[in-house]
Amino acid sequence: MSVRIFPLTQADKDSAMKKAREVVEYYSDRNKRKGKRLGFAREYETQLWYVGLCAENAIRRATDGRIGEGEEYGSDWDIFIPKIGYVQVKCTREYGINPFRVIEPRSIPNPEHLVWLTYYRDSDIQKVRELTWSEVFKFPKEGQFYQVQIPTEFWDQVEK
Repeated sequence: MSVRIFPLTQADKDSAMKKAREVVEYYSDRNKRKGKRLGFAREYETQLWYVGLCAENAIRRATDGRIGEGEEYGSDWDIFIPKIGYVQVKCTREYGINPFRVIEPRSIPNPEHLVWLTYYRDSDIQKVRELTWSEVFKFPKEGQFYQVQIPTEFWDQVEK
């Protein structure tokens, strides 16, 4: 078992930060329009989006993948990768996180489409585990998140 590593470029990071800020602003404005007055932790949300978008950018670039045109923020299918198909990428900055929380998709996915659980470092994105949605759905669910267990041997292959 080996970990696939996707180098992270400055362009990946810059693009991710720009889009993360746009996404957070979009959701903030949407909440205001809906009359929601709850606090919105902009910096925290921006960092979550940034990490995920860095992963998408690096993986898409390295695999010649594409993100659907006109894709709405937070859509369920992140990347189409030639010869692999649709892959939803989940990313964390927390080394060794277990369980890895995978949000329930808004629409019912093809059970054989893939979910890649990845780890962010400043230099790269590392694929920790690959599952199908059928496999994800077998894990316990808390709220809107599946609690995907990552066996230690997967994390042992990943560089901190």
